[in-house]
Amino acid sequence: INPIILILTGGSPIDISDVEELADVILFVWYPGEEGGNAVADIIFGDVSPSGKLPITFPKSLDQLPPYEDYSMAGRTYRYMTKEPRYPFGFGLSYTSFKYSDGSIEKETVKAGENVNIQVTLENTGVVEADEVIQLYISDLEAAVDVPLHSLKEFRRIHLQPGESTQVGFTITPEMMQIVNNDGESVLEPGEFKVSIGGSSPGRRSAELGAATPVEVLFKVEE
Repeated sequence: INPIILILTGGSPIDISDVEELADVILFVWYPGEEGGNAVADIIFGDVSPSGKLPITFPKSLDQLPPYEDYSMAGRTYRYMTKEPRYPFGFGLSYTSFKYSDGSIEKETVKAGENVNIQVTLENTGVVEADEVIQLYISDLEAAVDVPLHSLKEFRRIHLQPGESTQVGFTITPEMMQIVNNDGESVLEPGEFKVSIGGSSPGRRSAELGAATPVEVLFKVEE
């Protein structure tokens, strides 16, 4: 039996609840331009492994979105959405599989204004050479105001052969730790932070769809 491949074009989330269960594969190609047909063919016939990641969140339905006239951020985008989406921000599958491990941090406690250096090991555990887009998210766990659940702060595209692994280092700067207070000012508060490094935004839905388990590291900022 040949698989059913659903190819979608568009520039925003699309409600595909009626056809999602009919398709074995969904390929969202946005507006691919004059060479789009060749690019899609390369992926369908296995010449290239897909490596794109979603730059937006796909909700399950309009019912998950706040009212149009509500200008607050509550429930909007991956940073504030608490409901389980259909496809989460940063998600995207590949013809191979990746594993994240050995997360290490230079110092678990730093002074305000200092950098934090983190390393993680990325391994291609499948049988196809491919790119992986590593994503680093930061959560402020002790903020004095409402802050995002997590925020994408950096990403890298890494190419690995089957069975190959590499160490990837990140430097978290004080600017990445800042939050916006109720006066609209960017400030750095002391407290505990969580860093998640993986192939999709953190969350149960990413895992359900097949994203690799992310590496999580905690650190504290002191005054």
